[in-house]
Amino acid sequence: FQLGARQNEEAFSAFRVIADSGNIVTVKELTSLQGETLKLVVEAVDGGSKPLTAQAMVNIHILDSINDAPTIRMTMPYGLRVAKITENAAPGLVVAHFIVDDPDSGENGVVICHLNDDTFALQKLKEAEYKVTVYQQLDRESASLYDVTITCTDGGQPPMSANVAFAVLLEDANDNAPRFLRQVYLANVTENTPGGFVLRVEAEDIDVGQNGKVTYRLGNVTSLVTSYIHVNSTTGDVRTKQPLDHEIFRELEFYVVAMDDGSPSLSTSARVIISVIDVNDNMPKVPNDFFMTIEENLPYGSLVGNIDAIDPDYGLSGKVEYQLLTDNEAPRLFNLSKTGEVRALTSFDRETRDIYDINVLARDFGTVPLTNVLHIRIVVTDANDHKPVFTFPTPYNKTIHSTIDSRFNATIARVVATDRDSGNNAKLTYSITDGGKDVFDIDPVTGRIYVMRNLYTKDKGTYDLKLFVHDLGSPNLSETASLIIIVTQGNTTAVFAAFGYNEQMIIVAVLVAFTVSIAVVVFLIVLRFVKKDRRDRRPKYTSGLPLEVKKRSPTPDDDASSDEGPWRRYDEAKRPNGPIVTSGDVSYDANDDIILFKLKLADQYKELEPEDKVSDDTT
Repeated sequence: FQLGARQNEEAFSAFRVIADSGNIVTVKELTSLQGETLKLVVEAVDGGSKPLTAQAMVNIHILDSINDAPTIRMTMPYGLRVAKITENAAPGLVVAHFIVDDPDSGENGVVICHLNDDTFALQKLKEAEYKVTVYQQLDRESASLYDVTITCTDGGQPPMSANVAFAVLLEDANDNAPRFLRQVYLANVTENTPGGFVLRVEAEDIDVGQNGKVTYRLGNVTSLVTSYIHVNSTTGDVRTKQPLDHEIFRELEFYVVAMDDGSPSLSTSARVIISVIDVNDNMPKVPNDFFMTIEENLPYGSLVGNIDAIDPDYGLSGKVEYQLLTDNEAPRLFNLSKTGEVRALTSFDRETRDIYDINVLARDFGTVPLTNVLHIRIVVTDANDHKPVFTFPTPYNKTIHSTIDSRFNATIARVVATDRDSGNNAKLTYSITDGGKDVFDIDPVTGRIYVMRNLYTKDKGTYDLKLFVHDLGSPNLSETASLIIIVTQGNTTAVFAAFGYNEQMIIVAVLVAFTVSIAVVVFLIVLRFVKKDRRDRRPKYTSGLPLEVKKRSPTPDDDASSDEGPWRRYDEAKRPNGPIVTSGDVSYDANDDIILFKLKLADQYKELEPEDKVSDDTT
């Protein structure tokens, strides 16, 4: 017998066959092959010259009679048994990976693994492969390091197990905001104290590194606070930049913010209240325009008002008493109590005098009292104690004249009344109560009396208007008067005056146009005669007379001729010693032309004069 040549190496090295007996025996320890089945090929060979062989397959099952412990192979970064994760790692994050081996079979090879800390969990990937994951929320500030042990145990009797330990180191996440040691910080500062240290705020951050580094600043505050307060960003010291004023704020309240340098940065805030302690540094005052009023005619002892001086100091330093000074007429007109109540010691008449000035000494009750002289003005207000008085019309001046040429809305007269009161007590309203109401009306504010319509001949006559005026006081006062209007026949001037401005301008334009037209016509007529005369101005003369005159025989009609006069005046006007000009058979005086022209021109103007004017001259 012998083993076949084609044999499994592992089987060939573990067994051999006794040639004579055919027994199969082991040649080495089979511990490593426990639980396995090996296949052997055994050959039987005869002793013939030509040996014949036969083969048989022998299955050898090696029983697992020795229980071996499992082995664990960890997969860790850099071969270290330390896993680093951030504290805000989400559940399910993989922390480690391992493979477990157990060469045993059967129950001896069934391995169960578990962890010693339920903060983490095992998840099986394959038959012998696992991963360690985060199971619960982590908090570095509670535990920064976890020692985790993996234990794998087989099912043998007794069971065998293997352990592997590794560390989980939590890296800090900026998950904690700074926390102030106190939520409210209180301090007292006396007003007017120079700027300086007030208090220190402190905050802690349990994170580490930049996440735990804390800086300070002022919260969201007004510019007024920033002008007074400074916070040191490193130490948290709160200081004043300038003296505080109790009259501006009795308490200065603001927030200080502490923030870390993490990304993103986390912050928190604390309230700071600085109480400003008052000192008596303000004297009593009243506004510059402060005044009091009292109505005229009130009786003795009437209340004028109360002086309430302003002293912004606190407590007794802001309480004020008053004293009336005697440096003017005030003590005989007014009484002033220490509390500031002013009463009248007489009855006042506004129309006589309406303003009084008094001087008052104001003093506070501070440890070191401060005083001030207050100048108070008292104004006497008006009471409606005067009725209106007509200044026109009056009993001695109440008649006006008008004409029927007055047109609609034409002003006839303006009545005037006065009232010595003031304000509404002096505002007047006019009306007509009787007489000519259908012809005349009055403006209630201005007192203008105007025509309600165009006047006609039938409107001529005398109208007695009953006028009424009252003021707007409460109760109102009134007065009456009578105005007589005499309406007579009009004239052209009155008619023209009744026209409006535009109508008057049209009339003036028409008259101017007509006058210019007449002037142009007259100028043209004169110009025509002048030209005609120039053509005839140089006739021939004989012995100083025109030739046609010397040749003409006198007739009975010559006396009626219109030319006789000019020629006669010509002979009379001719100068006897004038120079004679001779030209051929004709001789004439050099002045003849001028004299003759003037005479003829005068007669031509006379012919142009209107007949009515000639008749008037004749008459």
